[in-house]
Amino acid sequence: MFSGSPLVAVWTVLTALILLPFGCAWEHSQSLSRDANASSTSVFVYNTVYGNITLAVTTVQDVGDMYLHIEGPAENSWVGFGIGTQMDASLMWVVYRSADGKGVTLCSRIATDNIEPSHEPNSGCSINDGDGITNGIVKENDKDMFVVNAYCKGINNRDLTRGRDIKLDAGADKVDFSNTQQPFIFALGPTDRKLQSDKKGADLRRHSMYGKFSLDLTKATVKTANDVDQKDLAMVGMWENHNAKITDGPERDSDWSGPVHSVLMCGTFVILFPLGVIFLRIVEEVKWHAWMQGSGSVLLVAGVGVGVYASKEYNHSKNINNPHQLIGLAAVGITLIQLGFGLTHHLLFTKTQRPSIFGKIHLYMGPLVLIAGTVNGFLGFNFSGGSFHNLMYGIIVAVVFIGLAGALFWAQKKKNRKRRRVEDRRLQDEAYEAFKHQGGYMGVREEGDDDEHEHGGGHGGGHGGERGHMLGEMPREPPPEYAGRGIQGRDIV
Repeated sequence: MFSGSPLVAVWTVLTALILLPFGCAWEHSQSLSRDANASSTSVFVYNTVYGNITLAVTTVQDVGDMYLHIEGPAENSWVGFGIGTQMDASLMWVVYRSADGKGVTLCSRIATDNIEPSHEPNSGCSINDGDGITNGIVKENDKDMFVVNAYCKGINNRDLTRGRDIKLDAGADKVDFSNTQQPFIFALGPTDRKLQSDKKGADLRRHSMYGKFSLDLTKATVKTANDVDQKDLAMVGMWENHNAKITDGPERDSDWSGPVHSVLMCGTFVILFPLGVIFLRIVEEVKWHAWMQGSGSVLLVAGVGVGVYASKEYNHSKNINNPHQLIGLAAVGITLIQLGFGLTHHLLFTKTQRPSIFGKIHLYMGPLVLIAGTVNGFLGFNFSGGSFHNLMYGIIVAVVFIGLAGALFWAQKKKNRKRRRVEDRRLQDEAYEAFKHQGGYMGVREEGDDDEHEHGGGHGGGHGGERGHMLGEMPREPPPEYAGRGIQGRDIV
């Protein structure tokens, strides 16, 4: 009855031998995770669609240094963490792809408001590239991840504003290793923009998500730098929340000002103003033309306001000195002058029924402003880092302006035909009037009619009088030559 026992024993031993390596690997993985979370490290982890964002921190008490491990999805153009409860005066660590797209660039930055932070070269923070430490783009769960290990020297209780004139909450701009709820902020860049640069101060687009959290630094502090297990701190993808909690958010965000500015400006120059031209030149409705161009001018002023607001958010545009900005301001200013010329001409023409110099200026200035505003749209997309929009914008511009040119050509041709018909009719009327004044007649006077009528020649005389009745002398000269098309003067026989 126990004949199967040896086979069972052999099968059990073989199964154990086969699964032993996997079991050891699993135990090793779990021990790493446990050791990481059990060590003097505080860890914040937040899961996103494209992967986790992670900040793991170990602080050194005697020299005030702080060691960092940062992870974030490389699908986003950048990932950033900062000290404090707000962007203003926060020391931030921003990570993005290097110029070749394979490595990473770590940039320490400080913001002076809720705008793009500027590079801070004196932050004392650098990438930790020691032996056995990985930095770069790492594949994790089939997703590309930013991985950066860094350290900041002497950061404990240091004034991070460096004398900047910034009003802050008490202690919000400092790292305090004795703080059980040290505030931090985090953010992710947009996914529709690529950022690859070795430059520390590379242009950043506004974040697509942001939030706040806190770390207990008292549980992340060691006595000396030798106590920091840098290899454990550099582990990738093994982290869980430890001594951390979210305090606000996360919240979705977007750069609304840029798209609104583009729609207002490009929509007016490429759609609204050409419609105004059609109302005037083809439909021949002056009032609708005036309403369309007036409404467009109002939208342009609003677009300039939004554009200035957007410019102040970014370092590369806040000084308002780029060709796109200068051309845009000039185009809008001339458009307002153009609107004034058009209105003045209309009022004068209503009184005098004569053309004016304002009308001529308005006529020739309009196309120039239209072209300048449209071309400036291409410069704007390049300036904002959205050059990939130029293809679609170019297609729309080509369709609209080719269609507008065709419609104007057809309308002008139709007007020319109508003008020729009116001119031909006028010439016909003039020729007829000239012919009539030289002497016209109706009926034919036959020979002998006068004698018969004069002598009362009976039946024949009376009948002859009815057959011919003279209205005037028949002209002896040919009528004036008619200048119309295809008609020549003829001699009177």
